[in-house]
Amino acid sequence: MFRRFFVLLLVIFGLVFVAGPIAVALLAIERNPAVASMPKPTAEELARAGRLLGLYLRALLGIEQGAVLTVSARDINNLIAYAASGNDRVAARAELSPAGVAIVGTLKLPATPLGEFANASVGIAPSQDGFKLTHVRLGTIEVPGLLATPALRLALDWALGDGYGSAALAAVRSVTVQGDTATARLAPTPQLAARVKERMATAFKELVRPPAPETVRAYYARILEVASAPNATGFATYLGAVLRLAQERAGDPVVENRAAILALAMFFGDSRFERFVGAVRTGALDTARPRVKLDSVNLSGRHDLVQHFTISAGLVLISASGLAWTIGELKEIQDSAPHGSGFSFSDIAGDRAGIRLAETATSGATAARRLQALLAGNPAEELFFPRVVDLPDDMPAAEFGRRFGGGVGSPAYDTMLREIDRRIAERPAYRGG
Repeated sequence: MFRRFFVLLLVIFGLVFVAGPIAVALLAIERNPAVASMPKPTAEELARAGRLLGLYLRALLGIEQGAVLTVSARDINNLIAYAASGNDRVAARAELSPAGVAIVGTLKLPATPLGEFANASVGIAPSQDGFKLTHVRLGTIEVPGLLATPALRLALDWALGDGYGSAALAAVRSVTVQGDTATARLAPTPQLAARVKERMATAFKELVRPPAPETVRAYYARILEVASAPNATGFATYLGAVLRLAQERAGDPVVENRAAILALAMFFGDSRFERFVGAVRTGALDTARPRVKLDSVNLSGRHDLVQHFTISAGLVLISASGLAWTIGELKEIQDSAPHGSGFSFSDIAGDRAGIRLAETATSGATAARRLQALLAGNPAEELFFPRVVDLPDDMPAAEFGRRFGGGVGSPAYDTMLREIDRRIAERPAYRGG
């Protein structure tokens, strides 16, 4: 799917610029960024972005009666910031005007004699007659709307197959901009939703390449063995057991570590991780029940930190670190709302430690084996998990804003994150990893 998009883009640029790749590079790479940085959204804006993203995805993938999607420029920019969280090489912004929706972005590249920035922009025109682009621009290369919209239709047809790309664009009946608000009206397209879900699942498998279900199954079975003892309440015991098994299996250490972490994420975090792997809990594993009470298994004396740690580690393996961190952060921001449990930096530390474990465990064969050697067996928790007992916890939104200067992105907030990262980096499991 991704290869087809890439080839199609090359064809389009080749038709527009016969001079070929060298000319494209000369025109696409620039010395100055179109967007130097993005303002960080407040806690409330980030939470709203997460809710909007979920709402719009559900609408787009499950349309039966049609839907009306309405966003402000600020909503779009918050969604961009939400999606780009954790990636400081990307900056983008959206603007609304009577001419439509304009999105401008910059990707910072390794320095070259031509420059180090790839700037791009796309314009979506107001229309009562379907979806229309005003232009697509990469650097000084511009594809006008007359070509850009058919090219997008062709790209989607190629990616989705059987004319579904044309159906996807045809589902957009109108786009209107009024002041600071853009509205898209979508037609009922249930068959398109099914195809998009199917292709998204296929693309995900190609991109992530999860370990085979039978590999994860071996680690899940080992976790159940450990949980057969009612006093197995330290999470370190479970982590040590699966990494010992990884040593014993003597396969590709990165693949084995990925399987081990996903099994932990399934068992302690969320069973839905199994959807990304395939059938793991088959046969006796489907009905097996641990003797230990799962909510008694703890990190730093708390079971919720086990969940933060394993879910974030699992998310790294099925997405990217930025996404894992954003999801964890969003959960804490939502908890700071009046009816939430309160913003807790110890939970954030659990998220970030889980991310660091997954990154280290799968960054390469040498690091993977080193981690196995250090943590296999029954390791001390201090080898891989930071001290959290003195971190600010359970802060309602008002207190969070007062103590941390408005919340996410404030100097005080960033200082606390740096302190958490320093504590994690000091753990022996991550030194040099």
